[in-house]
This record gives sequence, structure tokens and C-alpha cells, in this order.
Amino acid sequence: MRPMSTPTRRQFLAATVAAPMLGPTLLNVQDKAGTKKPVMGEGAYRYEATHEWGVLPPQIKWGNTHGVVEDSQGNIYVHHTVHATSDSADTIVVFDHNGKFIRSWGKEFRGVAHGLHIRKEGRDEFLYLTANAANPKATPQPEMQAVVLKTTLKGEPVWKIQGPPDIAEYKSGTDGKPARYNPTNVAIAPNGDVYVGDGYGSYYINQYSSKAEYIRTFGGKGAPPAHLLWDGKDETGLPLPDGDYHYTLTVRDLEGRVIDSRTRVVQISTGGPQGAVPVLPVE
Repeated sequence: MRPMSTPTRRQFLAATVAAPMLGPTLLNVQDKAGTKKPVMGEGAYRYEATHEWGVLPPQIKWGNTHGVVEDSQGNIYVHHTVHATSDSADTIVVFDHNGKFIRSWGKEFRGVAHGLHIRKEGRDEFLYLTANAANPKATPQPEMQAVVLKTTLKGEPVWKIQGPPDIAEYKSGTDGKPARYNPTNVAIAPNGDVYVGDGYGSYYINQYSSKAEYIRTFGGKGAPPAHLLWDGKDETGLPLPDGDYHYTLTVRDLEGRVIDSRTRVVQISTGGPQGAVPVLPVE
């Protein structure tokens, strides 16, 4: 797509005056032939849609597409699941800026290809890909699934994160079935940390270092708890005397900058040292 500029009043009037000279018949023929590209968007964000852009080789047929990125040279990378009738299983398809096919790869993600992110690191650019878990009943099963992969622009692996982290949230349930894990996409922090979104009902965010080392997991299904429980003890584990105590709830961004901070008072009395601390909404 390419942005369309909004015409000025003078340009609009000039076009209106010139229209009869062009001939209404020619204009109508052009519209009926469907040669005018559809325009999407509104205001300053209007684009022409070129549906025939990007010519696939005959052996590849599109599946569902979840990720599209552009490198510094203007090349376009598309991550798709591959159609069931496609002769080629390649899930990454690369075009130049004119839509000419360059190369394809990624047959190991057929049927489960999902997220795609590109990042420049020094002089090089890298792709970050995610693949969902396949339906256990699907045949054939993909060579790779439930995985996060960092590669070069030509698909050479840099590192791989296979499956979810080994933490309680992903342990098998009482029915013995493994916990669901579907890495849908990634976001990269300025320091290189990788945040993997586990979607389709899990709602977890798994954080890794730039070297794919596990750091932490946060999020999960449901709303935050209405209260935080405090046992009335200090940081050393000793009970505190009765009285009023101030607590502060602080929200920070990835850089550690404070987004919001609220201070309230909680009371400890001889009637019971345990207090319920309400979680304050962030506005």
C-alpha cells in the first residue's frame, strides 16, 4: 500500500473543471473495468490497496497470514501457515519492494506459523518468529511447534526457545494433560529482552534475556486480586507493633520510570495482625 495525499481546494477545483474535457465515457469505462485500486482508511491515513502485489511461485499457496515485516532494504517478509494444497511447505516468503519473489524457507512451521518481528542489532538485522502448538490430532505434525526462534534474514538459526518455561504455571493439570502453550508474538525491549506473548486463553507474558535466558513470567487469566494480604511483619519476618502503617503501590514501565504511585494507610491492631490491603486502580 502507498499513502494518498489529501488534495487541496485548488487541486480539487482544477480536477473538477478538467473532468468534462477528459470525457465521462472514458472515466466510466475505467470504473467498470475495475482498474481503479480500492482506497482504504480515512483522513490523512488513506491507502490504495494493490491486491495483486507479491507474485507467488506456482508451488506456494497462501495460508493464514499473521506476520508481515519490512527490512532496511525494503524487502517484505510474510509468515503464513501454508494452504493445505500447497506443494511447498515454506512458511516464510520474501519479496522485494516491487513484489517480486526473492526466496522462501521455514517448512518446519507449516500449519503453526504465527508471529514475526524484525530488529536491527548493530549492523545486522534479525527475525524473531513464533509457532503455535499444533492440534495433537493433526497429521502430519509440524517439525517445530510451540517455539520461539531468532534467525538471520535468510533463516539461519541464532537461538531457539522450545516450549514454555519450567514453572508451576505450565505444569500438567490433575487430568495429566500438559498446560496449553501458544507463543503468538514477541516484543523486544530496548535492552534486548524478549517478551513472548502466550495467547489463545493463557494470557501469560514470558520474559527472556537477549540470549534466550528465562527471566520471569507475569500476567495470566483473570483480573488482578482485589486485595494483597500482609501478615503484619517487617522485611525480617518479625511482627510489627500495633499502629498505622503507610504502604505505597508503584507502577513502573520497562525502563523503571514511575507511571503511577499511590500511598495509603493500613492499621495493625491487637484484634489481629493480618490486614487486607486494597489494590488501587491506576488511572
